[in-house]
Amino acid sequence: MTDPDRPDPKTSAGDRAQRDLRARVVLQRPSGFSIDVDLAVGAGTTVALLGPNGAGKTTMIRTILDDISPTPGTASIAGLDSHSDVVEIRNHIGYMPGDLAMYPNLTGRDTITYFANLRSGVDWSYVDELADRLDADLSRKVGDLSSGNR
Repeated sequence: MTDPDRPDPKTSAGDRAQRDLRARVVLQRPSGFSIDVDLAVGAGTTVALLGPNGAGKTTMIRTILDDISPTPGTASIAGLDSHSDVVEIRNHIGYMPGDLAMYPNLTGRDTITYFANLRSGVDWSYVDELADRLDADLSRKVGDLSSGNR
């Protein structure tokens, strides 16, 4: 019997990336604060989490990305468990926090090079295509850019 939430090992990672994000996250803190979220997001869908400070938006994202563990509950992305399959998941998704600290004296291209070297590189033709589409000047220093352009 197959589990619909587990990927077929014969399915490519690219095919799996087109599947849904499903998460059941329950977090309880010693302070008594808790969040209980049951979330399903279709492939290719953009989602915004809105709420006041302390509502659990960042906590939920960090749980899905396995930065913190749910108490109880599970999270899966493209049929992969967010805890046991975290390395595979992180090959296909990214998370950029609103308070991301960057090196202000590096150019945009230097910054991309730095982060690309932490992984297995980057497709520079795709980077250049995106920069053209977004009218981004990668030769400018990050510190000279507005928060939105960083």
